[in-house]
This record gives sequence, structure tokens and C-alpha cells, in this order.
Amino acid sequence: MNILMVEDSQEDVVLIERELTRAGIPFNCRVVKTREEFVSSLNEFRCDIVLSDHMLPDFNSLEALEIFRAYKSETGVHVPFVVVTGWLSEEVAVHCMRAGADDFVLKDQLRRLAPSVIGLLEKSRLAEERGRYLRDVVERDALLRETERLARCGSWQVDLTTGKQIWSDGYFHILGMEPGEVTPSYEVFKTFLFPEDIQHTVDRYTEFVARNEEEAEYTFRIRDKFANVKELHCKLRLIRNDRGEVTQLLGLVMDITERVRAADRLLRTRQRYRALFDEFPEPVVSLDHEGRFTNVNPAFEQITGFTKASLVGRHCADVFKGSKVAVLYDEFVSGCRRTPIRYNTEYRNSAGEQFCFDVHLIPIFMEEVLIGIQGIAMRAQPARSPVAG
Repeated sequence: MNILMVEDSQEDVVLIERELTRAGIPFNCRVVKTREEFVSSLNEFRCDIVLSDHMLPDFNSLEALEIFRAYKSETGVHVPFVVVTGWLSEEVAVHCMRAGADDFVLKDQLRRLAPSVIGLLEKSRLAEERGRYLRDVVERDALLRETERLARCGSWQVDLTTGKQIWSDGYFHILGMEPGEVTPSYEVFKTFLFPEDIQHTVDRYTEFVARNEEEAEYTFRIRDKFANVKELHCKLRLIRNDRGEVTQLLGLVMDITERVRAADRLLRTRQRYRALFDEFPEPVVSLDHEGRFTNVNPAFEQITGFTKASLVGRHCADVFKGSKVAVLYDEFVSGCRRTPIRYNTEYRNSAGEQFCFDVHLIPIFMEEVLIGIQGIAMRAQPARSPVAG
């Protein structure tokens, strides 16, 4: 350990060092005699303990303690301060202890010094560990709150013995409240549930506990404090004691409102697209990124004579040999073309019927990568110099 000793008597320094050595305490010692040396050594030496005489020519232990308190406040370190002096009145000793001294030892009783140093260092170590633990707790708590805010989630915990509930800040926010606005309870929670979801939630909870399951999941709806409708997904977990008895219930709740609404919008879009695709009176075709058929509408089947089942998975070049569709597909894939293309062509089906089409090919890109092509063929007047396919 590093000892910062405030002492102007070399004989006393030797006696103190001898006593600590006799007790088997390994140490490095720096001795200072003035206020300036003391201040600079606090910042340079990084001591583990301060041993200070009470009266020095330049200043005394009370002044040293005042400097030392400012140093501890600024750095947050847990370093003990012991007054080691030849004489100290009871009144001065009280002043020293009130000023922040951890102990005082008279020089004619130096055998007390080593046990005091050992005890104070252990106390300092425990205080440092406690402070580090509290800082970690605060940092983790702040991280948890920020994570809950970003993820729109929260958690709750129920002590099954007492019925007491704990809600995280994120859970309060999901319900539209500030943390601690109400005392957490199941009765309060039920006031936010949709009436038609209450029984389902109660049944799922009761079934989960009765079956002694480890985990379970379910979804439900609430109206928060401001009447906003929210879709929530809850994951339950049982907490057991050392004897395997269920003592607590932990719940993780996530606000999936936006996800559910996005899924509904996507479903409606797909339904509209499917209706448009199937009911469009002209031929429509979808190709994947490799030029294979993924879908065709009934108009395409009727005009070409090909069924959807016979086309899906086949390459467009196999179906329309030498057609312009295959050539343009290659240009889309190579990157030569990135915008929709429109051209006229004539087509003769297996029944000998001939059609003239105004073809629109629309490439579909995602993050600069071609993922498919949409084709629409509108019937048109025959061109004077038709192009096959």
C-alpha cells in the first residue's frame, strides 16, 4: 500500500515505519512536511492511507483534513485519514473526528497503529466496492430504462406470497403513465384492458400458474391513460426458490402496436394487389430475380393457353424463345437498364390466334439489387413491322 505521511520528525517517521513493518504490512511511504507538498502528493502519489501529525510548523491536521475532504469530494476515492500525534486533547480529537478523521493514535501507543491501519483499509476496500456496485447498478438501471424506451417494452414482477407487484419505468410508459404514478396492482392493470380481453387474460394467467409451466406467451389489447389503443405481447416466466417452489412471476411486455398495424396494412395491400392482379382484363406476369415465372393472371392463361401451374418456376426464355422479354431481362440483371421499358410486339398462341401487345416491363429493385420484374401486356393495334415475341 502507499502511505502518505505528514510528519516533520524523522525519528517519528522511523518509529511509525518500524511498527508497520513489525506488523507485516508491506508499504511504500512518502513523507511531506508542508501544505504545498501535501497538496501535490495527493494528486501525484495516489495514496491508500494518510497518516498525519497534528502540529507541524507550516500547518496542522485540521487544515490537512480540510484539504483532504476537498480532494476526496473531487475524486470520489475512499482513503482513510489517521491523526498520529504525540499529544491530543479530547476537544481537538473531537474536532478532528468531526472534520473527517477516521481515527487518531498517540505516538506513545503506536502498537494501536497497525490494527487501526488494517481495519481502516478493509473498511475503505468495502466502501470502494459498495460505491462501485452502486455505480454499476445506476448505470445498468439507466441502460435498462433507455433500452425499454427504444424497444417500447417494459416488465413487471409479482411476489406470489405477498401479492406485491413491481412495474418497470417502461411498463408505466406503455400504460401512458409516469413511473410511480399509481401503486402497481392487478386491479389497476385490469382497468386498462379491453373488456372483451379481460377474461382471456385472466384465463391465460390462471392456466399458466396452474400448469406450472416455465414460460408462456399471449397478446392482448389495452387503452392507455390517454385512450390510445395498443396491442401488447406478454411473455411470462416463473421464478422459483432454492426448494423449487414458485415464489414470483415475471412478465416482459412489448408494445407491438406499430408492428400489428404494419402487418394489417401489408395484408390489405396484398389483398388489393391480388384482386387487381387476378381481375385485371389484360395479361399480367411476375418474374423473380432469375427470370422465372412466379405468377400469372387468368387473362394471361386465357390468351397464351399456358396454365399458371405449368409456368411457375419456368424461365421466361423457355416459354418465349427468342422473345424480347428474355433480352430485356438480361439487361435489367446486368444493370444496363434500371427504369421501366415499354415496347410493342406481336404474339401467336398455340391455337393460332395472333395478338398485338403494348408491353410494359417494370423492374423491381431493393437496395440496388434486382428482385423481380412485373410485366403488363395491353392489347394494341398491329404494327406495320411487327417484332415476334
